[in-house]
Amino acid sequence: MKKLPIIFFAAASICLVACNSAQKADSKDSVSTTSQAEKEVDKSVPYEEAKNYFVKNTVPSGEVGARKIETQEHFDSYFGPAATMGENGMPTKIDFNTHFVIAILSPETDLKREDVHVGLSQIDSNIIVSFHEHLGEKMSFTTRGATILIVDKKYNGPVTLQESEEDHSGHDHGHDHSH
Repeated sequence: MKKLPIIFFAAASICLVACNSAQKADSKDSVSTTSQAEKEVDKSVPYEEAKNYFVKNTVPSGEVGARKIETQEHFDSYFGPAATMGENGMPTKIDFNTHFVIAILSPETDLKREDVHVGLSQIDSNIIVSFHEHLGEKMSFTTRGATILIVDKKYNGPVTLQESEEDHSGHDHGHDHSH
């Protein structure tokens, strides 16, 4: 009678090892399939958002949308530093030797900029910028928002803006921001 539990245990162990090996083989197949699929799909592009800059009032109000900026001089023609008090009050440093900037200029508005959703992906050598700005309540003054993304030059390529149609503010702004 003692042999039955030992035989059962041995059979269960063999089954467990065989099942585990089959799962590993399946996962290897799915990994190679996934990597093949990734080649055909866009790849996420990492970025850092620059803080504490303002759009200069010399930038024409009609200049909206995404633009690629590759030099400090070009950047300075659009933005000025806006240092604030506190630990993170200095403008983000940008090294144009190793990085470039994707600047998304918003139109002037009297609505409060409450939230911004940004995503960068790359298809072939093209960088696709997904962008949506959530505007809220009316203010007593106008302002001009900008989103400044710092991107490593290894992701260099033409930039295209895809603005989301979603508008949480209840207003239909209907702006075309592509360039």
